[in-house]
Amino acid sequence: WRICSKMRYKSVSSPGMVVLKQGETVESWYVILSGSVEMFVDGQPPFKLQMGSSFGLGPKLTPLTCSGNMMTGEANCSFGVLPLAQLRSILEENQQKRVTQFEGDKPVSVQELRQGSGGQYGYIILQATPDMLLSQLVETSIDEKYIESFLLTYRVFLPQPTGLTYRIEHWFATPNYAIKAVQVLLVWLRNHYTDFENNHEMQDFLDNFIHMLKMSGGEMAGYADSIRELRAIKSPVRYLSLSALHEPASPIAIGGGAEIGFPILVTKVTKTRLYNITLLQGDELVYINGNSCKNKTSNWARKLLFSGIQLEVGVKYSRETFDKFMSLPREMLVTGTNPGYVTPNAASSPDLCSLTCESDSQANSSYKASPAGLLRRSFRLKVRPNEDKNSKNSLDRQYDSFLKRRGSLPKNFTSKHRTKSQ
Repeated sequence: WRICSKMRYKSVSSPGMVVLKQGETVESWYVILSGSVEMFVDGQPPFKLQMGSSFGLGPKLTPLTCSGNMMTGEANCSFGVLPLAQLRSILEENQQKRVTQFEGDKPVSVQELRQGSGGQYGYIILQATPDMLLSQLVETSIDEKYIESFLLTYRVFLPQPTGLTYRIEHWFATPNYAIKAVQVLLVWLRNHYTDFENNHEMQDFLDNFIHMLKMSGGEMAGYADSIRELRAIKSPVRYLSLSALHEPASPIAIGGGAEIGFPILVTKVTKTRLYNITLLQGDELVYINGNSCKNKTSNWARKLLFSGIQLEVGVKYSRETFDKFMSLPREMLVTGTNPGYVTPNAASSPDLCSLTCESDSQANSSYKASPAGLLRRSFRLKVRPNEDKNSKNSLDRQYDSFLKRRGSLPKNFTSKHRTKSQ
């Protein structure tokens, strides 16, 4: 900024005007701010300099002799001009403010003394090794934008973002740096969430870090909520193409559904040579071949996903919803029913709608011997009063059919095996 403040500004309105003559001694440094300049040397084609280029500066800040005529190449050209003596003085003064740090004989950083926005003086890093740049993230500095600048450029010198996640976990384990580590992660999520999209390792890192924050309690638990909110806000709908899937050998599994009051969720992703799946465990299915998945059942989604056709799906990462789904009782995950939830579209839910909630004292004890009776008892359910005396057998067959579809019973299982299998 000191160089800019000392510059004089010169404007030339017409093209073809001479800026420097051949043989003239150049004792100033010129920077082209707009327009262009052409240099004409005898016996050579003209050489053109565009906006942003500079001329007049020798290799050791010494005056030069112009070897040709410098002329404006177009109208309305403007220049910044600074005498070499002033430029040399500014650079020498800055050099005196710089400090080079060494580890042994090897330089690791070059820092310069500057005044911060609050009036205080301190050193900022101009050049450094990757390790030094990383360590500066948790050090006190007058450079208020250092974290943002680092996260904008770290891909140049760090081959993988996991190099930074390892440091964040290490800093969090150090009491003096724990808060600073959380702040770095929050800025990273807010400004560069694309580093976390479609990356299993990065999403696993976030899950583990949230868990560590919750285990720490107090103020740290509040930061866990902030990271969850940021991830929910920043997670966009991703549109993916999937090869034809067939359920027996499918690399993905789904769960949830309107029948238990959840969206359709990807519960498992298996990497295979046949499928290049970019889905994540915890993804919420938003669209399947243009069809909205809102208020749809898991059976509806399975029919589309495993129909053996090319798929275009829209998904959104919803780890928090997935965690809530996985925290449901095991019986509910197996049977796909939620006694406390009323399905918006009862016709599309599994064929267990003849079950209704009731207290333990009112449960029909005559069904305790059958699998469906055990299901009723575990969820405190009974047969509706208007059902006939064959409701028990009818419900048993429905439940057996449902378990066969889920793969929990062999396909050749019949009511004759019931007594032996109980």
